[in-house]
Amino acid sequence: SKRKKIKSLGITFHVFPKDVQIRKAWIEFVNKEGWVPIGISYLCSQHFGEQQFDRTSMLKVRLQPNAVPTVEVTRLKYERSLNSIHTVVKVEKENAVLVTPGPSREEKFPTSVLATPVCSQQLQEDTPRNRALKRKISELQRREVLKNQKVRKLQKIIWRQKRRISVLSTMLAEFKKKTIILEEHETVEDIIQRLFQKTSR
Repeated sequence: SKRKKIKSLGITFHVFPKDVQIRKAWIEFVNKEGWVPIGISYLCSQHFGEQQFDRTSMLKVRLQPNAVPTVEVTRLKYERSLNSIHTVVKVEKENAVLVTPGPSREEKFPTSVLATPVCSQQLQEDTPRNRALKRKISELQRREVLKNQKVRKLQKIIWRQKRRISVLSTMLAEFKKKTIILEEHETVEDIIQRLFQKTSR
């Protein structure tokens, strides 16, 4: 597949750095007026000299923390020849990127490289996989909203119940207090007589 061919050639893709100054240097290298990288914007490894890579890991190729792209690219209208001394990187059906590799990279990359994405643009933003991921994210966000609504509703119910319990507790305490006072100063006959007098007036 296209991805396996790219991997077999040792081409890797690197997200724009968070360091403000280095990120600015990357953006200036892209040289597109008004362009700002987003989360899925990358530069491919062909834009960097070999000395800018950290290859100590067996699993992942990393750039040095201060790595800045230095390999210039020239955009061609059409790919006319695959036998050039340059490395031709196919972008879309009609466009291509012409990259002049450094001396240490000539053996690593053959004269014809098939189908790598444009290095300074978004990688296949509207692919079926990305669309599926977007739908999944939207569904998860919808579920999160519904869950938060249920949580808020339950919190309101609990708050109202606590308020009722507090009111009832206060009323019960007052009732007990009055009952104790009555027990200390009046008999049942006294209470009945007092109530009877009130109703007979």
